[in-house]
Amino acid sequence: MSQTNFDDLEAVFEQPDGEFKANLPEALDGAAENIEHLLALHPDAFETLSTRMSTLDDIGTDATEEPGTVREFITVLWDGLSLVTEMVPAVSEEVTEEYAVNWKPTHSPVSFHMTADPETGTVAGGLGLLDDPGIGFERTTNVMFSMLNDDSFNATLAYVQNRYEVVGSLERARSFNDMMDTVTENTENLNPE
Repeated sequence: MSQTNFDDLEAVFEQPDGEFKANLPEALDGAAENIEHLLALHPDAFETLSTRMSTLDDIGTDATEEPGTVREFITVLWDGLSLVTEMVPAVSEEVTEEYAVNWKPTHSPVSFHMTADPETGTVAGGLGLLDDPGIGFERTTNVMFSMLNDDSFNATLAYVQNRYEVVGSLERARSFNDMMDTVTENTENLNPE
């Protein structure tokens, strides 16, 4: 991906949802292979992409009809967050507990996972499900994506409203959510150089 394409990606972020969805596949092409450049040259783009995808209306339909784009986003998201935890001490020091987590949408083929390692202060994740996660979240694709980086998503309230199911310990799920809220807040300190 070239500098021009990074600029194109940022321009796509400003578009209304319909145009954003139509133009995102081309703008995202190659982003996963160049995530380090994206973070170094356009650190705000990573956070903006994460927020836009997490707040899109009806992401479940997109994940079913355009799974390639949604999969590319998941790859960029987890590769980027992994790199951030490796390179930014303010973020890595917040990875305080070991986790293995699955997100299993019930209305689309795009599932994903994440692991956290407090010894290295890193997280890793990607497409597909782990064989033996400690925590799992299940429900609609829209809710699963809102959990990733939607500032208006309240995990506790959503759970009480039965908007998602926790597989595993509810206490561990709450602890995980608290840790990830802090990690996400500290991604504002991006400086992977």
